[in-house]
Amino acid sequence: MVFAVLAFVFLYFMSIVTLVFVQLGSGLDFITSFSSIIACINNAGPGLGLVGPGSNYGVLNSFQTWVCSAAMLLGRLEYLPFWCCLPHIVAKIAASPLIFHLWAFVISYRT
Repeated sequence: MVFAVLAFVFLYFMSIVTLVFVQLGSGLDFITSFSSIIACINNAGPGLGLVGPGSNYGVLNSFQTWVCSAAMLLGRLEYLPFWCCLPHIVAKIAASPLIFHLWAFVISYRT
């Protein structure tokens, strides 16, 4: 039982650290990155910095908004089933012929 709790806490903190580093890599400062991920993953409301109570998440670009949306989804789902099922879901999607045809359509549309 103790190891299950430790696994949950470890995945929780590693998810936060990973998403904060993604936000930092996209050009946000540390306070804004950390507080926006904490606010999104816990569904807590406003953060600090650029996403503080005096402003909103409208200052983020589209990539940063998608990262915050992923954090919100991750916060609403259970961590352990999500991370355990993710490789299986990705393998199923990658093996799907529909995905191959959609990808071929996207590539042909760009050229």
